[in-house]
Amino acid sequence: MITVLYDEKFEEASELATVFNVTSRKLETSIKYTELTKKAIEASWTFFPNARFAIFLEEEVFPSSDFLNFFRQCLPSVEADDTLAGISAWNDNAYEGRAGEGTLAYRVEMFPGLGFLLKKSFYDRQMKSRMNKCCTRRSWEGWSRDGMDDFEMVIPDISRVRRDQYNGRMTDLLKELFRRPRATTAQGKQLPLSNADALETEKYERHLKETISKAGSLNQTELQRCLDKDNALYPINTITKGSFSVVCFEQKTSTDEELLNALCRCFDLFHSPKHRARGTHRGLIRFNHGDHSVFLIGSKTKYFDWKPKAAKVLRFPKKRT
Repeated sequence: MITVLYDEKFEEASELATVFNVTSRKLETSIKYTELTKKAIEASWTFFPNARFAIFLEEEVFPSSDFLNFFRQCLPSVEADDTLAGISAWNDNAYEGRAGEGTLAYRVEMFPGLGFLLKKSFYDRQMKSRMNKCCTRRSWEGWSRDGMDDFEMVIPDISRVRRDQYNGRMTDLLKELFRRPRATTAQGKQLPLSNADALETEKYERHLKETISKAGSLNQTELQRCLDKDNALYPINTITKGSFSVVCFEQKTSTDEELLNALCRCFDLFHSPKHRARGTHRGLIRFNHGDHSVFLIGSKTKYFDWKPKAAKVLRFPKKRT
């Protein structure tokens, strides 16, 4: 069942829904878009009280042709794992040349946004009584996890949604998210996922251990050069296709992301001075260049113990230029 939920001030949304023979429901008018989003999520479970899942597509967001197919493939694992809150069709790090081939899904510590599936059980348990605390900002700014149990979302290696050009005040965050060229799946493609049945916690961790322990390393000279110079990038096109690499870096504490943020800049992933790195899974970030996976692993994460013996550890230089 597709339902258009709209602010009661804008009846044209209902008129357009009628053209496409789609149900529409009006919501009490809101001053802020974030308030309307909160009302829409709450109203969805009122309109469909027996639904175990709901898919939300924000305004000015366009789904790819395999948007629903991606959700369908991930859903069995998400339904079976209480630590998974749902599925997001958006990947903050899926820029052109950094997004893989569309056949992988990752677990990340994030709230959903733009286009996502949410589990009713998660909403009832962790969101319903906290909507005024968790979800008062735009989804791309990052909703708050304070007071909630640990949970994760499943995301694609290539986003299954794209957002229209943002027309409001353009901040550094919005430029980073929506002004840089992004990868999305090709129109008409229905890509099969190679790890859809390995997203539950134990299976996912087992796969990571097997992969990381056998991974190779990237060019340490180039990596160090990139850390030495604030405007340098790692030569991504020199990465060999069809394999795995680890990049290990020093941390002072388990929450220290200084080097991780620098590496995100080096690899041209999401990086913004006032915001944390995105797409993390227990301190690890995974991205792809074609069919080559790269794992960024901090010394205070459990994954550091799984690194190959030959893997070197990056440290900030004493003097940076």
